[in-house]
Amino acid sequence: MDYSLRAYSKLRTATDSDERYNHFLAFVVSYFRPFTKNDGLGNLEVELPEYPRELNLEQSGIRHQRMMDLRHKFLSHSSIEGTKIAILAPGAVDPGTGQTVAEYHWNIARREFLDPRYADWLVEIVRALAAHLDGLIQTLLADVGPLHLEHAEVRYLDTPADDFEWSPPQYVQ
Repeated sequence: MDYSLRAYSKLRTATDSDERYNHFLAFVVSYFRPFTKNDGLGNLEVELPEYPRELNLEQSGIRHQRMMDLRHKFLSHSSIEGTKIAILAPGAVDPGTGQTVAEYHWNIARREFLDPRYADWLVEIVRALAAHLDGLIQTLLADVGPLHLEHAEVRYLDTPADDFEWSPPQYVQ
């Protein structure tokens, strides 16, 4: 959630449209990282089956669904809703390049969803989830910490994974 909140903060001050797009992308995608299955880590919705209903936030379910729609339809995946396609006649100006085309041509681009006012509404679910997770972790640490840590001790959790490794190629030419 920290990455998502940092991206939101940068989005609020960005002036360039490409920069705003990149921060908005990071804002939405970072929020959804714990909701997707990953090697060795489960989906947060398995651990919190009542999420987002358990948050003390008005319209939490709608905000979560809107973030999911933005991720799936506009930002992380190709969809017809997130794509605009143009067919150009000779003499038309290509909206992607700004150049006049000499022959029939096409242009495909992603639709953008960058209304910062909407981000201001969406960020509330990120803040609520961050606070909720922090509370859950603090409660767990208060129960488990005294059983396993001495005063001033730092202990790193051992994970079965080695350092990062590239996946083997699945497609050989």
